[in-house]
Amino acid sequence: MEKQNKLNNKGYSLVMVLIAIGFVGMLVAAILYMSYINLTIRNANLKNKESFYTAESALEEVKAGLEKEASDSFGRAYLTIIQNYELYSDQKRMDQFRYEYVEGLKDLLKYPAGVGYYNVERLNSYLQKTAWNDDKDYGAVVMAGDSREYGTMVVRTDGVLLRDVTVTYKSKNNNVSVIKTDILVKVPAISFKDSVKMPDFLDFIIIANDEIDVDFGSTVLTGSMYAGPGGINVERTATDLRGIQTLITDGTFNINGTAVELRDSSLLWAKNVTIESCSAALRGTQYIQDDLTINGSGSNVLLGNNYYGYGTGGDAAGDNNSAIIVNGLRTTLDMSEIKNMYLAGRSFIKTAGSVSMGGTTYTNADVLMGESLGIKSNQLAYLVPEECLFVKEGKSLSKSNPVLFDNIQGYLNEGAVEYDSTAISKKLKAPIGNYASGCVKVYSNTNNVRVVYYYLTFASEEKANAFFKDFYAADSERLNKYIKVYLTDLRLPEEDVLKLDLAGNAFTKENGEYRLVESTIGDDNNTSLNLDSLEYERIFKQLCTTLTRTEPTSKQLQEKEANGIFYNIVDRAFLNKLVPFVGNIFVGYDSNGQNGIVVVNNATTPYRISTSTTHGEDWNKVKLLVATGDVIVDRSFKGIVISNGVITVTGTAILDPDPEGVSAAMQVVTRIDDKEYMLVNLFSDGNYAFSEDEEEEGPENIKVSDLIVYENWREE
Repeated sequence: MEKQNKLNNKGYSLVMVLIAIGFVGMLVAAILYMSYINLTIRNANLKNKESFYTAESALEEVKAGLEKEASDSFGRAYLTIIQNYELYSDQKRMDQFRYEYVEGLKDLLKYPAGVGYYNVERLNSYLQKTAWNDDKDYGAVVMAGDSREYGTMVVRTDGVLLRDVTVTYKSKNNNVSVIKTDILVKVPAISFKDSVKMPDFLDFIIIANDEIDVDFGSTVLTGSMYAGPGGINVERTATDLRGIQTLITDGTFNINGTAVELRDSSLLWAKNVTIESCSAALRGTQYIQDDLTINGSGSNVLLGNNYYGYGTGGDAAGDNNSAIIVNGLRTTLDMSEIKNMYLAGRSFIKTAGSVSMGGTTYTNADVLMGESLGIKSNQLAYLVPEECLFVKEGKSLSKSNPVLFDNIQGYLNEGAVEYDSTAISKKLKAPIGNYASGCVKVYSNTNNVRVVYYYLTFASEEKANAFFKDFYAADSERLNKYIKVYLTDLRLPEEDVLKLDLAGNAFTKENGEYRLVESTIGDDNNTSLNLDSLEYERIFKQLCTTLTRTEPTSKQLQEKEANGIFYNIVDRAFLNKLVPFVGNIFVGYDSNGQNGIVVVNNATTPYRISTSTTHGEDWNKVKLLVATGDVIVDRSFKGIVISNGVITVTGTAILDPDPEGVSAAMQVVTRIDDKEYMLVNLFSDGNYAFSEDEEEEGPENIKVSDLIVYENWREE
């Protein structure tokens, strides 16, 4: 019985095993769960890191974009200093470089609607691989704090600071990371002691020692152009000049049978302007030494902004006596948009030349009129009244002007006074001597009809102006009738014009009728006008000698007078080293092979750029062509063409300036007589001097990546 009452422990071991198994199972489950949680956390961390690193990648793309902006600003600022190298001291070059660099950056980064702010959209445009994708709802966005439009831009002594640049990146798995930082675009440390000095004409597209002809094609021209005494001739072509910056010619700017427009920021410096049977809108600032003449028929001419006809001409007609002359029928002349205008001279009747009559050669002179804006029909007013010619006993024997040449001696034999200044003019009802100082003869022999015209002369501008004013008042109906044949419409500057000075009289049209506008020149005003004229004449002479506004040397003036501007631009000695004989040609490219220069000695045959490729000329890469003879441009070209003769632009051509490319082409290096030369030495105003200080910073030693610096960087 006692054995039966004892506890039976045969199943204890089994229970313990089961408990142990359960405990181990729980432990394994706990470990598995913890591992799962850890894996989930690790995966989330990886995703967060991926999102963060992608935000960093987006910030690096912003940095890369700013590096390009810094590089562009650096290039432009550096080129500006090099082009004006001699204007500054060493320290001033650094100061001016910093200013140009910073202003360039501000211009690239500025927010359009405010000063002192950067454009957030500009920064977003730098994003490429990380850019926000609307369709997939992930990517990076750049903001300035909470603003999607603009942030604060601060100019510091060491650069331009963009405050509170915020890059937010949302991943595919909706993880978001944010990086905030200020970004400093530093001013590079650079020395100009070892620099290439560039000439001052890098924004030109054409420099022609003689003339520029643009014809027979469709042409787009931008930048600046110079032509010598042959002028700039735009004829019978579709020519777009709206991108022109400056036109300079010491000849005539001739527009014939085409439509031409110059924009309101353009500059035109010319001896003369001639417009014939076409439409011309000169909206910029015109500096004209002599005349603007409208010929042909049906011309429509608009002058806007500023017009300075600064040639005073003294007492002589013809050269350097600035006026506007309407010789063309049915002309429309609109000057209502002009803000500043003066005409310092008076128009004239073009009668100069030699005529043979009766075995004698007579030399005619041009006849000066009393108008700054002259109309061909008004020439009638300056004929000596017939009642004042060949007067005997108070009566005129000739009864006409012109007078038959064969009758003159007979009138004189009868005792007639050839020109009687005391005779009363019927129209003026006063002695003609009250106005005129005398008369001049103009001989004509046309179709064997020999006559002599007698024109009035005047002792001063004031006398000539007074005469025409009174003559027009006495005979306006007849003169208006003739004026309408030449002028369909005529508008002078509006009443709010800033400055309007006329040495002679002019006309305007009001309510369909023409009205005389009197000369504005008085003693004080005339003195001021003459001083302005002298200054413009000085600048024009400088531009037509060296293409700059610096005072030319006596040697440069002598060269210009003898041979034109070419050898004031091109160094004659270096050219003769590079291409010493007719037929020689030099073709070279910079170290990158992207910017080329061609120099050709072609004194006898025009050099045609479309077909001239036999010496390695790649016209997609050549930026500079210098020729000793004529050049024909019949394809598009980006750079400068310089010729010692005539440059003809024809066919379909687009010509653009490329200052950076031209600058690179001028830095091509070649070897002559076992010495290395940089091609910038080909130009009179360019040179390269080597520095002995190898520690000096040059543009080639600047790392753009070092110019972009993060400040106050933080992750949120």
